[in-house]
Amino acid sequence: MHGARNFSRLIWFPVVHAILFAFTWTIAFTQMQPLLDGPARWGFAILFIADFPISLVAFSAMWDERLILGLSLWGALGTAWWCVLGWWLDKRRTPAISH
Repeated sequence: MHGARNFSRLIWFPVVHAILFAFTWTIAFTQMQPLLDGPARWGFAILFIADFPISLVAFSAMWDERLILGLSLWGALGTAWWCVLGWWLDKRRTPAISH
């Protein structure tokens, strides 16, 4: 039971990130409104701030006509960042067992 609880802590952040990322960009591509003025603006703002500076590099690549590369980098590196952050927070919360 203890292992299952740790596993859920480890995946919570990256799963939320991946869902928000997919939801935001699905809305952005299906709506005919500008990204920062349409319904995807809140998800984009949250992702941009939460993934900074990864988001800055990836978004700049998207403006240089490399949309797929920018989105792929942002999605993969941002989710990986939240995996590492979840692991690090779990290690800080779980006391070390000394024998």
